[in-house]
Amino acid sequence: MLPSEFRDWLTGAPHGLQKISGMSNLLSAKIKKIGADYGQVEVSYHIPTEFFNPEGFVHGGILSALVDECACLSAALASGPKHVGATQNLSISYLHPVRDPKLSVECSVIARNMKILSVLAKVLDADDRTCASGQASIFLTHGRRRAKK
Repeated sequence: MLPSEFRDWLTGAPHGLQKISGMSNLLSAKIKKIGADYGQVEVSYHIPTEFFNPEGFVHGGILSALVDECACLSAALASGPKHVGATQNLSISYLHPVRDPKLSVECSVIARNMKILSVLAKVLDADDRTCASGQASIFLTHGRRRAKK
């Protein structure tokens, strides 16, 4: 069970996912799993057809944005809700095209120092095939998240 500080933070937005970006709500993001160490997370998404290219594949920029969003969530869970994270570096490898709108992203913190966390990610299609993988460096600051407008 999550500590109350995480529970309150995560349940403050639609689908139980704190808005890391406006994409969470737009893409029907749902947390599927949080690992015991809180640095591991899996989030499912439903990609609208507007984000498919003319060939019928999910646009690579969307896959990259999903990795970025999930990596920030993973870093936030690993460091606590009082920290704010910003992506310092993001690298992604596209392994095969994606036609299915149902995707999930798995992220886990693999290393950290005082202010930077390294996060590994993989994007899975509806058949649980890895269609992209990535790594992000997330810079942490002490601060408050912006209040909702």
